[in-house]
Amino acid sequence: MHQVLEFLSAYYPRYLCPPCLAKLMTEQEPAVRAALTATAGLEFATAYCMNCEASTQAVRFKHRSMVCVVCEKVVIPPIENWMRINEGLYHSRCWDRIQARVGRDMKQA
Repeated sequence: MHQVLEFLSAYYPRYLCPPCLAKLMTEQEPAVRAALTATAGLEFATAYCMNCEASTQAVRFKHRSMVCVVCEKVVIPPIENWMRINEGLYHSRCWDRIQARVGRDMKQA
């Protein structure tokens, strides 16, 4: 579930328990739990949930490095077109916007 990664990346580095994650996403808890088990890039631990503040089994986004430099949203390699340039990750659409902006600036100069 692509939305799980995007949602958890917004809360990085804090943990959320699955019930709170489901509530915040306005999704059914079984669907969220299924998505969590099928999604790479997540870290599970016994930790304090940032929402309910209970010490419980919780999840968080694992790698802040998997975020687009331009839009700061999660880059999900198997699903989205992306590229790594100078140690930064970019969605292809974000890189295209940068290139278009540079092209316009060069024409105006």
